Amino acid sequence: MSNKTYPDDFKKRVIAEFPNCVGLHKALESGSDIVGRYLDDSSTGGISAETIIKAFEDNEREKVLEMAKKIVRIKALCEEWYALRRSGVYI
Repeated sequence: MSNKTYPDDFKKRVIAEFPNCVGLHKALESGSDIVGRYLDDSSTGGISAETIIKAFEDNEREKVLEMAKKIVRIKALCEEWYALRRSGVYI
C-alpha cells in the first residue's frame, strides 16, 4: 500500500478516459505508481490503417477523430503523471 495520493482532479480525468478499468481506478485510489505505466502504455497506441479505411468507407470520420482525440488526451495525462511525480505534488 502506497502513502502517495493523486490530486482529485487528475483521478477524475483518468477515470473519465477509462470508465470500465476497475484495476486502474483502484490503483489511482491507492496511489500506485502503476498508474503511470498504464497511462504510458495507453498513450503510445494508435489507430490502425484498417480502422481509418473502414471509418472513411462507412462515412464515420467522426469516429476516427474521436479515437485520435482520446489518444491525445491520454498522452497529456501521461505527461501530467510524469510532471506530478517530478514535482513532488504526487506524494
